[in-house]
Amino acid sequence: MFMRYTRLSQLNQTKDELNTTSSLINEGKGLIVAGHKLVFVLETLHDHMQRSTKNQQI
Repeated sequence: MFMRYTRLSQLNQTKDELNTTSSLINEGKGLIVAGHKLVFVLETLHDHMQRSTKNQQI
Protein backbone atom coordinates (compact mmCIF):
# COMPACT_ATOMS: atom_id res chain seq x y z
CA MET A 1 0.00 0.00 0.00
CA PHE A 2 2.82 2.37 0.85
CA MET A 3 4.44 1.76 -2.54
CA ARG A 4 1.16 2.51 -4.35
CA TYR A 5 0.67 5.68 -2.29
CA THR A 6 4.22 6.78 -3.12
CA ARG A 7 3.57 6.10 -6.82
CA LEU A 8 0.38 8.19 -6.66
CA SER A 9 2.31 11.05 -5.10
CA GLN A 10 4.94 10.87 -7.85
CA LEU A 11 2.32 10.76 -10.62
CA ASN A 12 0.60 13.78 -9.16
CA GLN A 13 3.77 15.81 -9.78
CA THR A 14 4.22 14.90 -13.48
CA LYS A 15 3.25 17.20 -16.35
CA ASP A 16 1.74 14.82 -18.97
CA GLU A 17 -1.91 15.27 -18.01
CA LEU A 18 -3.50 12.49 -20.13
CA ASN A 19 -1.12 9.76 -18.98
CA THR A 20 -1.16 11.12 -15.45
CA THR A 21 -4.95 10.93 -15.22
CA SER A 22 -5.03 7.38 -16.56
CA SER A 23 -2.19 6.30 -14.28
CA LEU A 24 -3.78 8.00 -11.28
CA ILE A 25 -7.02 6.09 -11.91
CA ASN A 26 -5.19 2.76 -12.27
CA GLU A 27 -2.99 3.31 -9.23
CA GLY A 28 -5.99 4.53 -7.23
CA LYS A 29 -7.88 1.35 -8.07
CA GLY A 30 -4.85 -0.69 -7.06
CA LEU A 31 -4.64 1.19 -3.78
CA ILE A 32 -8.31 0.46 -3.07
CA VAL A 33 -7.82 -3.25 -3.81
CA ALA A 34 -4.74 -3.35 -1.58
CA GLY A 35 -6.73 -1.66 1.18
CA HIS A 36 -9.55 -4.20 0.86
CA LYS A 37 -7.03 -7.05 1.06
CA LEU A 38 -5.51 -5.53 4.18
CA VAL A 39 -8.93 -5.19 5.81
CA PHE A 40 -9.72 -8.83 4.96
CA VAL A 41 -6.44 -10.02 6.49
CA LEU A 42 -6.98 -7.95 9.64
CA GLU A 43 -10.58 -9.18 10.04
CA THR A 44 -9.46 -12.79 9.56
CA LEU A 45 -6.68 -12.35 12.12
CA HIS A 46 -9.13 -10.75 14.55
CA ASP A 47 -11.59 -13.65 14.17
CA HIS A 48 -8.79 -16.18 14.62
CA MET A 49 -7.59 -14.42 17.78
CA GLN A 50 -11.11 -14.38 19.22
CA ARG A 51 -11.60 -18.11 18.54
CA SER A 52 -8.16 -18.89 19.96
CA THR A 53 -8.90 -16.92 23.13
CA LYS A 54 -12.27 -18.67 23.58
CA ASN A 55 -10.63 -22.09 23.18
CA GLN A 56 -8.04 -21.27 25.84
CA GLN A 57 -10.75 -20.26 28.31
CA ILE A 58 -12.53 -23.62 28.01
